Amino acid sequence: MERNTIIINNDNLRRRAAVPTGVLAVLIIVAVEIMFFGGLISSFLVQRMTASEWPPPGQPNLPVLVTAINSIFLIISAITIHFAVWSIKKNPIKLLTTKICLFITLFLGIIFIAIQGYEWIKLLSYENPLTINSSLLGAYFYTIIGAHGLHVIAGLVLLIIVITKLMKGKYNNKSYVGLSVSRIYWFFVVGLWPILYFLVYLL
Repeated sequence: MERNTIIINNDNLRRRAAVPTGVLAVLIIVAVEIMFFGGLISSFLVQRMTASEWPPPGQPNLPVLVTAINSIFLIISAITIHFAVWSIKKNPIKLLTTKICLFITLFLGIIFIAIQGYEWIKLLSYENPLTINSSLLGAYFYTIIGAHGLHVIAGLVLLIIVITKLMKGKYNNKSYVGLSVSRIYWFFVVGLWPILYFLVYLL
């Protein structure tokens, strides 16, 4: 009897220690995305360091200040989604805080994308616009920042799915893998942005 009990307890420990499939999947995706952006950044830095003049002449200045302010919205959204997960673990009955934090995260993400879109429209509206074909700066700007923007949109879609499931009562303090997955992906999106901002806008 004692031996059987020990085996059962060991199995329980293994099950508790196992990483949920959804979390493992998103970690693999994030690792792949890090390599993808690493390649883009490396290529950009090579072109940037070997260029005789940077930024290329005749191109409009990038919106450094507005984008810096916009970056604050994105960084705050990482804090709110973290509190959403923290709240569902600490207060499993009343999920109001979790819902509020998720809606704030979604709202801040939408603001970030909206401001980015507006700035892109301005860059394209100049007499000598910054386009993907106008210079190396334009090509890398729209490729790198555009790729990040698409990842933010993907994160927003994931957030909407998570919020919908939460509203339907699909999550509780013992089952919230979807929310954890969303947080991991959002942390990646937010954590990557300051690096891209510094390299593309400031360097």
